[in-house]
Amino acid sequence: MPEKDGILACLLVTEMIARTKKTLGELRDDLFQRVGPVFSSRHDQPLTDTMQDNLLKVQKSPPGDLAGKSVQQANTQDGCKLVLEDGSWFLFRPSGTEPLVRCYAEASTREEMKALMAAGQKLVHHGPSAEN
Repeated sequence: MPEKDGILACLLVTEMIARTKKTLGELRDDLFQRVGPVFSSRHDQPLTDTMQDNLLKVQKSPPGDLAGKSVQQANTQDGCKLVLEDGSWFLFRPSGTEPLVRCYAEASTREEMKALMAAGQKLVHHGPSAEN
């Protein structure tokens, strides 16, 4: 589902509330009990030639660690998604419609998500040789 499809997401949540007879807060709490909390962030920045070069460099040679955690998987199909040892991840990719680089980070705590986004943006701006 595209991230901008808010109408569909709202309809699905409304259906979940109707079927389960639970409040939105109860559904959220149930989800967090099953999978744990998730904190995510997205930052868009103007895409420079340097950032484009860094994306290509990271795709060719992903870093071994990011934000002090080991990179377990690198998916370079549409940009570069680095999955870390604890399941958190950082993704950067060029926008398909605008001259932007989109950076996403997801982790189990807000602090880890912020640290991951900072380390990931450093990677975007300075390339794989940057201290992460």
